[in-house]
Amino acid sequence: MTTPNLEIYNPNEMLVQCMNDKDIFNQFLAMACQTLPSYKEELLTAIESEDVDVIGQKAHKLKSFTGNIKLSQLNQLLVGIEHDARQNNLANIKAVFEELKIAFTCAETALNNELTNK
Repeated sequence: MTTPNLEIYNPNEMLVQCMNDKDIFNQFLAMACQTLPSYKEELLTAIESEDVDVIGQKAHKLKSFTGNIKLSQLNQLLVGIEHDARQNNLANIKAVFEELKIAFTCAETALNNELTNK
């Protein structure tokens, strides 16, 4: 599964979600930068252990999280991974493992850049 050419991160949508309050936006952004790495490790560990139940749980949590912070590209990968976990399709999940790692790196970089530029 390859994700379509989606933007990695949309700060304008996230700002609107924060009711255009830049203080809330900055707090949300800082929380996202702190939280995403641990969520990432939980999911990658679950995939490496081939536990589809845990993969599904972690993908669901991350899907919601990335949707809220407008990480579109990563979010779309997680939608597919959650679906594949429900279908017990470990082969599809493993097929996007490298793409997932790259998407996480891009998302973390985008969030950290946004935080640094504040």
